[in-house]
Amino acid sequence: MIAIDKLKRYLDIHGKIIKTVSFDVFDTLLIRLIPTERVSQLSAYNLYNLLRQNGISVLSEKDILKSRSNYVADIKKKHGLRNSEWTISQWLHSLAQEKDLENDLLIRLGRQAELEAEEASLRIADNAHLAIEEVKSRGLMAIAVSDMWLDQEWLQNLLERFGFSLDHIFTSGTMGGSKKNGKIFRDIEGRLRLSGDNILHVGNKFIADYLRPRSCGWKSLWFPIKHFLVRMNLPLKFRIGSLRPRSFENIIQMLEVPPVQGEKDPYYRLAYDYLAPVLIIFSMMQWRIFSREGIEIAYYLARDSYMMKYVYDMINDLLPGSCPRCYVHLSRRSVALAHPDNLLQNAIPLSGKVGRKTVGDWLGNFTIKDDLHYLILKEAKLNEDSDFNDASKSAIRNACLSHLKEIEKLQESLRAEIRDYLIQHSGKAGIQKIGIVDSGWACTIQDSIRTSFGDSFFWSGMYLGVSYQGDKPSSNNHKYGLLRDDFRRLPHHNPMESSAGVIRVWDTLLREPKATVAAIERLPDGKVIPVFLDTATIGEWERLASGSILEGVRRGTADRLKGVALIARLNECFTDTDFEMAATAFAHSITTCPDHKTASAIIHLGFDEGTAGGKSGSLGWKGIKEGVSWYPGILAGLRLGWASSLLKMVGRLILKRHFR
Repeated sequence: MIAIDKLKRYLDIHGKIIKTVSFDVFDTLLIRLIPTERVSQLSAYNLYNLLRQNGISVLSEKDILKSRSNYVADIKKKHGLRNSEWTISQWLHSLAQEKDLENDLLIRLGRQAELEAEEASLRIADNAHLAIEEVKSRGLMAIAVSDMWLDQEWLQNLLERFGFSLDHIFTSGTMGGSKKNGKIFRDIEGRLRLSGDNILHVGNKFIADYLRPRSCGWKSLWFPIKHFLVRMNLPLKFRIGSLRPRSFENIIQMLEVPPVQGEKDPYYRLAYDYLAPVLIIFSMMQWRIFSREGIEIAYYLARDSYMMKYVYDMINDLLPGSCPRCYVHLSRRSVALAHPDNLLQNAIPLSGKVGRKTVGDWLGNFTIKDDLHYLILKEAKLNEDSDFNDASKSAIRNACLSHLKEIEKLQESLRAEIRDYLIQHSGKAGIQKIGIVDSGWACTIQDSIRTSFGDSFFWSGMYLGVSYQGDKPSSNNHKYGLLRDDFRRLPHHNPMESSAGVIRVWDTLLREPKATVAAIERLPDGKVIPVFLDTATIGEWERLASGSILEGVRRGTADRLKGVALIARLNECFTDTDFEMAATAFAHSITTCPDHKTASAIIHLGFDEGTAGGKSGSLGWKGIKEGVSWYPGILAGLRLGWASSLLKMVGRLILKRHFR
């Protein structure tokens, strides 16, 4: 990034001497999102397709890449590393002669392929346009100087695509000399008929853009590029050393867009800057894993998955081979009776369901008729308000055993309804591989579906997650903990680092008007439909916030489509861990270290997440004892954000001493 104030001060001091300001291009005016070798790969892919469109099939994508690398290697061998300047047009001319192709056509198509690849892999650096405007407003000449294999005319065309208008463009390939050896600086002086003392060069590389022009008599300013830094309180698997590759940063950079300007609504900003990229990356993780596993159809489980499918649908056209996706109304309560463990007999609480303190609460997890419900209570000698403890579990188990045949009949009927309900959405009965997407764990729903379809059935679960649980309870499942992002990945982590900030925003987004399904039932015509519960209304403040969040996610996704397309094209360059780290880095940015306004806005929202202590919000001072309080956000909301690091350090010292 060009520090515009620093540039202005320098021009104020030396303005009488300086006649021309020279700008480096890459990582000064334009920021590269991917390594240059990936640009070459993308260019080869583009050229291969353009050649085929013109009826030329003598070159494959690999042939084009190999020819290019061999040409560069020959240049270096012939002229030496310091004098190995070349241009794309020279290589294409050589390729045309080698393959007996029409020279002008190959160069024209090659130019189009290269510029499209460059344009897709670049973004405008902060203050770049302001810097050029500042130079021209002072009546100075603005030029660009780049160590680059593009012909000068090609680079000019690329810069124009990004809205840059410069007086002259110079590239090392066309000039035959580079910034590294200083030859290009001396040649430019002759072309412009200026003394080096009259030219200021601005760039990001210390040697090529700062020391070398000074050694040639030019003035120079150094603006090093600021790379994304990983926070050191990430888990070990997410800590990236200086000598290790950081390809996940490429994903982050491709999805980075300028923060919304002039937008005062903190909910919109939060959704635009953080929720949108998290949901985009999560969607691409689904695409990768489901494609690899041959998933035939993906089911999004209401209501938490509504927003995830919404984002996926926005980017679906950019993800080749994406399987069909359906939004189905299922909930734990609607399918729990079909669970293979016969939960009513074993009286085991539903996985992931907290806040069940009474027998009535627990029995309410199952869609059983009222007469059976009360019969079980009567035979167990319990009532709705009886404590749900070991003694009551044993009593319920004995009562259920005496009605085993009736329960098994209800289970089998529900399993048939689940199977038919999903087939109605997929449109095909012979489906064998499905994907399940939700923001929670959905273990009960997953196992109920699996049991309904039989042993030969394969499923894969993808869960955005309130907390990270890896691939439990089976290797087919992936849960990432991106909603709360509390990093419970290591047993010695300080529980005070847990964060509930974004889960509260997520809860607000989904509570209304998305209905919750209480059961599914079969109509006389055989069709299976969901039966809905009335959802509790939310306050006007939450309703307005929900609208802002939805619009922020929508706009934030739309503005990142270009980055999505590039990531999809380079999909094979990244691992699953790269995507996981990129999503976690985005989520961590807001959940752990919010600004004061964002923290205050999140805390202001209503919240009714079930907790071990009953229905209460886990975001506040009362939740600290449960280890899920958003203490960084609370402190930021009170303008005490500076104390977060201090408390974290003290907490770690206490834990270290405790576990010694």
